[in-house]
Amino acid sequence: MTINFRGLKSVLEKFDDNGKYAEGTHWSIANGGYDLWWELYYDGLPILQCVAGELKIVVCGLTEPTEKRLIENVKSVYADLR
Repeated sequence: MTINFRGLKSVLEKFDDNGKYAEGTHWSIANGGYDLWWELYYDGLPILQCVAGELKIVVCGLTEPTEKRLIENVKSVYADLR
């Protein structure tokens, strides 16, 4: 799976402003419930969850460098996550 990271930070920042939902060309993020704080989507496919402050990759097929880059991008906006 190839991922275009363009627009990810913008979507995360929009979500940080309203806390409910934000979307861009490829990326969207929605508020969760209970321990699921939010879920990040790429072209409608769930790709990453934040569960009680811990990031969890939820899609198969990402390379290790892609997973690392995804988490680094998210933590650049939400520095307090694990």
